[in-house]
Amino acid sequence: MSYQFCTNFDKNYLVRGLSLYYSLLENCPDFVLWILCMDTETYTLLEKMHLDKVALIPIESFENKKLLDLKKDRAIKEYYATCKPFLIQYVMEKTEVEITTFLDADLYFFSPPESIYKEFGNSSVLIVPHLFPEKSDAAKTKGLFNAGMVMFRNDKNGTECLDWWVKSCNDWCYDRYENGKFADQMYIDSFPLKFKEVKVTEQKGINTAYWNIARYKFFKKDGLIWGKDKKTKEIFPLIFYHFSGVTLYKWLGKIRNIYCVRYIAPNIKKLIYNKYSETLNLSLNTLNKYKPNFNYGIKEKMSKEFLKLFWKKELISYIHIVVDYWREKQK
Repeated sequence: MSYQFCTNFDKNYLVRGLSLYYSLLENCPDFVLWILCMDTETYTLLEKMHLDKVALIPIESFENKKLLDLKKDRAIKEYYATCKPFLIQYVMEKTEVEITTFLDADLYFFSPPESIYKEFGNSSVLIVPHLFPEKSDAAKTKGLFNAGMVMFRNDKNGTECLDWWVKSCNDWCYDRYENGKFADQMYIDSFPLKFKEVKVTEQKGINTAYWNIARYKFFKKDGLIWGKDKKTKEIFPLIFYHFSGVTLYKWLGKIRNIYCVRYIAPNIKKLIYNKYSETLNLSLNTLNKYKPNFNYGIKEKMSKEFLKLFWKKELISYIHIVVDYWREKQK
């Protein structure tokens, strides 16, 4: 089966978007990743790379008068969120494929996606619950579901749902909570209520992220990363992780730290975040071949918050970084 994925990002997320692509190459034998390049520099760099299994969409060919009018009224982040359902619709109409799946650029696959499509079955729409902690009230302002991955079938139910989402984001899509709405995301809460054949995934290894990671323990076995639900004891493979809310720091020529908005346990950093760091650096090295000293979306100057973390928690890890850097120089 050939999977049709789509995503959108600008130069500030190019390192992450390219890492998503590499993770798909590693875990998905047959796919097309449609990339809506939100600025000219992203398109120019990716075009030079001639990436296999990638279809580029320049922003100039995507935007119509309706979107250009919305662009004037919305912040960059809000406009990119607005474009999400429009992009799915664009790819679906352009290709006439049966299933189109949107992926946020900061997702990363650790194992193949076959089980997602098997669970999808004959459904028309697939959505992913946040699975916030039980005592959290975050769903009230962020929604029950996350928009990092959304899947649509090109059938009556799927297209009706997508059309409604497009219209809703056209009318209102702002980075704040207001009257039951939040960006493009809280509209998804209405999908199962308004439309038929909407599947809510039950797989916990899909869209694992900082907001639900405390529910699980993770371990590595037979080359794969597995999770175990602390409450139910259910064991599941980690399919993809959502690296939302992270800041990338470059030091001594490499991305060596990924700081999340919430605390991430050391074993999670070792199993999950370190693998992502390796691929981010692969992406960075590739980009440097086409644009030397590429640094968009990466911080090089240490903030006060970063320095505080450094002295209190990270000194030992930085000693290892310096030692590794010295060893590399000796080769």
